[in-house]
Amino acid sequence: MDRMAAVFGADDGRDLTADIFTPTEIPAEPRPAIVFLHGGSWMHGGPSQFHFHSNLLASRFGFYCVNVDYRLSGEAPFPKALQDAKCSIRWVRSQAESLKIDPERVCVSGGSAGGHLSSMVSTTAGVREYEGESGHTEFGSHADLAVIYNGEF
Repeated sequence: MDRMAAVFGADDGRDLTADIFTPTEIPAEPRPAIVFLHGGSWMHGGPSQFHFHSNLLASRFGFYCVNVDYRLSGEAPFPKALQDAKCSIRWVRSQAESLKIDPERVCVSGGSAGGHLSSMVSTTAGVREYEGESGHTEFGSHADLAVIYNGEF
């Protein structure tokens, strides 16, 4: 299993980054991808919240796992965090061919604020004002599946 950092987009002069977990050897068949969005009341937290899950899913099942570092409320107002999350999904789809990711099996998942953000990603497909301009706009930002933990707000 490999863990690496990646830049998935840029906005307002800031690189948008994520921690990536994937098997060392790229599978022969296209595989699902999961974008994890951390919790933290929109004010703190980071991508390490779902590292354990990502490591397990990548090493045991070959999933491609992306742990997103989205902009928090103290750095940028709504809808920037949502736009960051949508950019990360578009970026995953942009990597589909080279990394054997199935672009029709991209899941978004998160806990607490990340769960709320996951639900927003899942219910705002095609809403232009929430897409942002951070990159990969030629790919879809919709989630094919959402797994939400403690997303009550």
